[in-house]
Amino acid sequence: MARDLDGIYYCPHISADGCDCRKAEYRMMQRAERELGLQTSGSFVVGDRYGDMEMAFRAGAHAYSCAAVTGLVSGRGTARNGLGSPDYIAEDLSGRRTGY
Repeated sequence: MARDLDGIYYCPHISADGCDCRKAEYRMMQRAERELGLQTSGSFVVGDRYGDMEMAFRAGAHAYSCAAVTGLVSGRGTARNGLGSPDYIAEDLSGRRTGY
């Protein structure tokens, strides 16, 4: 099933820059809210690192993670700061996913 993307946002900075758009901050998602007129609570964050998941949790978005990269295992694991577990964890990059 194909889906259209309304936007792709990224931070061009490195950690040493100390910017406020770098994950796990969610300034990028706030920018998307303004530019696209959406609510982050209905958005999806797809990522391969804890920072991606933490950004999703902080913004109230759905979090999708790749277990092969993050080390999370289906049904277990929380973000380092205890915010929660991803909504879905892909076991690998083949497209299969496990939801809980």
